[in-house]
Amino acid sequence: MEPQKSETQIAKVPAGAYDVRCVLLPNKAAPTHRFLLEDHKTYQVNFTSVQNNTCIPIISQEHLSGLYVEKPINSNTLNNRFELTQAKETFELARGGSGIVTLGQYDKNSNQFLVLKELYLDLDRFLSEESSSGRQLVNEVCANLELGKLKHVYRGIAAGLKEEKNIYFAVVPSLGGSAQDVLEYFVNNPTRLTPEWIRFLIANIALGIDSIHKSGWNWLDNTLRNILIDYDTGYAKIVDFGESSRQNDLTASNQLNSINNYRSIADWYYLGKNVLKKLLEANINKNELADNLFLLQNDLIGNGKDSIHDSLDNLHTIEALKDHIAFKDFNWKALEDGEMIPSFIPKNKPMYIDFLYNKNPQIKEWLKEEKLKSYTMRSDENFSVDSGLLSLLKKVPFNGISKGLRKKINRAENINDLCNIHKNFFDNMEKYN
Repeated sequence: MEPQKSETQIAKVPAGAYDVRCVLLPNKAAPTHRFLLEDHKTYQVNFTSVQNNTCIPIISQEHLSGLYVEKPINSNTLNNRFELTQAKETFELARGGSGIVTLGQYDKNSNQFLVLKELYLDLDRFLSEESSSGRQLVNEVCANLELGKLKHVYRGIAAGLKEEKNIYFAVVPSLGGSAQDVLEYFVNNPTRLTPEWIRFLIANIALGIDSIHKSGWNWLDNTLRNILIDYDTGYAKIVDFGESSRQNDLTASNQLNSINNYRSIADWYYLGKNVLKKLLEANINKNELADNLFLLQNDLIGNGKDSIHDSLDNLHTIEALKDHIAFKDFNWKALEDGEMIPSFIPKNKPMYIDFLYNKNPQIKEWLKEEKLKSYTMRSDENFSVDSGLLSLLKKVPFNGISKGLRKKINRAENINDLCNIHKNFFDNMEKYN
C-alpha cells in the first residue's frame, strides 16, 4: 500500500517526552506517536498520512540518538493506538510495596474505564546487572504480547511509561471479579459452593496453563487473585504475568533452582496448593466428587508435602489431569467449545454482585451510571507498548547476550522485534554461547 499524497504535518519539539498527534482529516481521530528525546537538541519530525485514517512517521534525520517511534508491523496501518490520559477520577483497588492498582477513566475519547497496574520505577535497580527487575519486566511485557490472543488468557491493552517515572499495564475491568472474590462470597454463603463448580474452575485454569506452556512460557503466579471470572459466562481467564518466564530461559537464578522442569511443574503444583486447596477448605458439600477432588489435590501437591522440589512425581500435565478420577465423565469438549454452562455465573447472582461491589461503593456508582463500558479489541490488534517504555526495555542487561546481539536489540523498531530477539536468543542459547 503506497502512502497517499497529502499535506505533511511538521512538529518541532525540544528534548523530553511528548505525545505528538498526526491530524489527518477534519473530525477524524488520529493516532498518537509517543517518543522520547534523550539529549537537548531540537529535531524536526514529519508525519505523512496513509490510507485507513492512519499515519506513519517519517524522520527527517536518519540517526537520532534516543528517538524511538514504533512503526507498523508488516503493514502501513498503525493498529491499536492507545493513548493514556490523566484520569479525572480513580479508585484504588490494591496497593503493595512495588506499586498500586487503580480503576479510572483513562481514555477521555471513549469514556473508557481501565484497570491500571502501576509499578514504581527505580531506574538504577532496573538497569542493574545484579537485579532481576529489568529482565522480569521484559518477560512480563513479552508474555502479554505473545499470550494475549490465547483463549484462556485475559488480554491486556497496553503498557508504557506514566509521567516518565512509573511503568503501567492497562487492562479492561473484570466486572465478574476474581476467583478470590468468588471464594470470599462463598465463605459468607457456604451452601452455595459446590464441588461441580470447583471442578469447572480447575478445568478452566488447567486449559489456560496448558496453552501457556505450549506457547513456551511458564506462568508462575497461580493465585486466586490472578484468575478473573467472566461476568456473562462464568468462564475463567488467567491474568498477570509479572512472575512469568520463558521455558528455555535458564540464565537467571530463582527459587526453583533455575531448572525449567521445576518451573513448569510449579504451575500445576500451585494449582493444587493456591487454588484447589483453598476452595476445598470452603466447601461443605460432601459427596463422591468432593472426595475425588481431595485426591486430585494430593496428586497435584503431594500428600503432606509443601515443597515443589518434593513434587516431581506428582500430576503435572493436562493429559494426566484429564485422566484423573475427579474428571470422570467430564465433558472437556463442551468446555473448550464454550458450551458448558457453569452453576455460578456472576450476572445471574445478584447477591454476589451486591457483595462484590458493596466493598467498593464508588465502583457500584459507576456501574449504575453505566460508566464501565466494554473495550473490544479486534483480532488483528496487539498488546501495544509506547516507545518510551520500549527504549527503556532495550537497555535491560541480560546475562550471556553478546555485543552483536546487543546491537540487534538497540535497532529493534517495535516491541514485536524486541520480544522476537529475546525469544530467538533463548531458543539458541548454545549457539550464542
